[in-house]
Amino acid sequence: MAWRHCGRGGGRSFYAGEAAGLKIVFRADASTIVGTGHVVRCMALAVAARAAGWHVEFVCRAHPGHMAQLIQAEGFAVHLLPAPLEAATAAAGDSYAAWLGVSQQRDAIETAEALQYSAADWLVVDHYALDAQWESTLLGLVPRLLVIDDLANRPHLCCVLIDQSLDLSGAARYAGLVPPACMQLLGPHFALLRPQFAAMRSQSLARRDADQRLERVLLFMGGSDPHNETARALQGLSQATRVMQHIDVVVGQGYPYLDDLRRQAQACRVPLQVHSQTPRMAELMTQADLAVTSGGGVSWEKCTLGLPSLVTIVGDNQSLIAHELAATGAQFLLGRAEAISVDDYTHALNRLDSGLLAAMSAKARGICDGQGTQRVLDQLMKDSG
Repeated sequence: MAWRHCGRGGGRSFYAGEAAGLKIVFRADASTIVGTGHVVRCMALAVAARAAGWHVEFVCRAHPGHMAQLIQAEGFAVHLLPAPLEAATAAAGDSYAAWLGVSQQRDAIETAEALQYSAADWLVVDHYALDAQWESTLLGLVPRLLVIDDLANRPHLCCVLIDQSLDLSGAARYAGLVPPACMQLLGPHFALLRPQFAAMRSQSLARRDADQRLERVLLFMGGSDPHNETARALQGLSQATRVMQHIDVVVGQGYPYLDDLRRQAQACRVPLQVHSQTPRMAELMTQADLAVTSGGGVSWEKCTLGLPSLVTIVGDNQSLIAHELAATGAQFLLGRAEAISVDDYTHALNRLDSGLLAAMSAKARGICDGQGTQRVLDQLMKDSG
């Protein structure tokens, strides 16, 4: 598939391998409502871009639970936009406008002010509340715009679009929503994951091929988990009749119930460790025999490592991916959080056997190999000439 130059403002010419001088800016938010997934997948691409010699910056709004300090700790500059006058609220139906906290026009103006001296070669946008209205303002400032999306519910003015969903409809999903010349990078083949997952893939798969016992469980319900599904899932797992050796519980920095969780962990009859904002996620997944998670971006991490899982949908945006992967046999879908009980976690865990674990692992590992970030970066490099 041929690549076409897009955007305005010309841009510098580079040959393959000459990344020095290229600059990429990410516009993404994290919050207690939005969660952390958008920033996490942008960070994966940012780390790869920096390793290739690119200069990287972020533009984020100061929502409660923003990740600016963590982004800065990774060595990236952050332009922090002002906090909204009212906190972002949960999306109703297909409307995610409230996640932004301000109007698209105001956000575009403030982002443009942050970018005016950046001379960026690429602007990457990962935000459900932003669309062509916002993008039209920024196109005059950057030569190339990349959008990360998985909703396919609004128009974009981008030259590259990434959608990691396992959607068999392919490019037809975005028909009429992106320009005809837009390059669409679709499916888990382009999933944006940190390099640790690809690095540990062989070890994780070999471990599962050698032993399918269920003794160690990883529990992760997203980086923020505002409704504390973590506590309900842990209660269900701890009352199972199956004998487990260890449970690892992972939460993000935006998780608001950490003290309560630690008290719950102390009372748990299964040896348990709580990990807050851990950099060891790939290692913990490799050690686990089963994951109990929300849907979303963590799905591709599990697939890369061939990790069987029980999945709960905790947000509307997770529904498509969760159902798609369950249909392949790569995971077992419990349902939406509001429709399942503590006992559902217990019963699901008790029903699992080595045959089911092996079948899920075999399906999962064939869906994603963890190399998507490098594939995306290679494509961006080609289009930067």
